[in-house]
Amino acid sequence: MFYDTVRKLITPIVKALYRIEVTGLENEPDETYIVCANHSSFIDPALIACTLKKPVRFVARSTLARFKFMNWLFSKANVITIQRGKGDVSAVRAIIAAVKNGDCVGIFPQGTRKRRILPEPEQAEGGLGLIAASTQVPVLPVSIVTKRLMPGIFRKTKLVVGKPIPASEYLHFCENPTKKQIAEYCFAPVCNEFTRN
Repeated sequence: MFYDTVRKLITPIVKALYRIEVTGLENEPDETYIVCANHSSFIDPALIACTLKKPVRFVARSTLARFKFMNWLFSKANVITIQRGKGDVSAVRAIIAAVKNGDCVGIFPQGTRKRRILPEPEQAEGGLGLIAASTQVPVLPVSIVTKRLMPGIFRKTKLVVGKPIPASEYLHFCENPTKKQIAEYCFAPVCNEFTRN
């Protein structure tokens, strides 16, 4: 309820401020999916939330929750926090449980914001691959494309929703892929949009 209410309120503002242009929205699945997107700005989750039809539970680093407002917002928006670089098993289990429960989850496989850095498949960390392999739901690539490689107010922001990658594809694109290889494979379509623009 909170997520839907806030999204309705902020969508016109976000779309106007960031001049959002969306392509490929018809690719969003009706079933549960994992969003896989590049990450260069704190506004990225809002851009995605204001674009996709289904509500998305985002994964965020736990250090952000030390701020009272962020802690309150995360709890209200059902954000799943994770400790970066510490093998946070409980957080991974929570993400997997959320997906298996029917929630769409948003993951930035680069692990942290990459300001003004061109996204490359090799930047994807293995966590996305682990979660995808454990849940076997489609992975939906979403590219946040800007000229300066990060969104800016009153500058055009293009969101490209790619075709969902089914488990049958990302689990079998090569023989016995590692979790890191799965993550890179799913992140590659996100990165490819930057060579087209």
